[in-house]
Amino acid sequence: MEIYTSQLQKQLAKAGHSALPIFYTHPEVTGKNPTLEYVAELVKNPVNPHALTHNVKLGKLSTSEVHKQYPLMGTTGRSSVVHFHSVTHWTYTGKQKNGVRLIQIHPKTAQTAGLKNGDEIIVESPRGSIKGTALLWEGIREDTIFVPNWFGFQQKIAEDVGTPYYEAANILIDQKYYDNLSGQQAFKCFACRVKKA
Repeated sequence: MEIYTSQLQKQLAKAGHSALPIFYTHPEVTGKNPTLEYVAELVKNPVNPHALTHNVKLGKLSTSEVHKQYPLMGTTGRSSVVHFHSVTHWTYTGKQKNGVRLIQIHPKTAQTAGLKNGDEIIVESPRGSIKGTALLWEGIREDTIFVPNWFGFQQKIAEDVGTPYYEAANILIDQKYYDNLSGQQAFKCFACRVKKA
């Protein structure tokens, strides 16, 4: 085990990682948290040696500068297991039953922003904005909103069932953030603010 860990440590160290995990999170998570910093240097990816990746420094505290203008943290995802990305909205029944984008927001956060349950709202990030309907829910953190990510203007069936067209949630995220080992984009987190539409 010690030999394996030592070999793994050497392999992962080339890309700024360690065999024993260091906690870090997305740079736009609210608060001052350990995060990652991309170095300009490209190195051989230790997981996929046929690819290059940015070297990273892990554990640097985020500045929270972005949260001066965008005080909330947004997260995207499926609203339930029955919705698989945008496929739900290509079926008549799926669009009919789930054609309105409900954005979950804590009641205290909504009150601060002058929002009520059912209000049409705008979510803004440093990269753009989307619209949806406020769904007040006490089960979400006060500094966080949840945006379903399976909407977009190409889902023409909305016209057939009389539901709105919505911008894609990925307008809100920053595509420069990614995991330098797997190559996976960090599509689930963004700094944001909300207001009434």
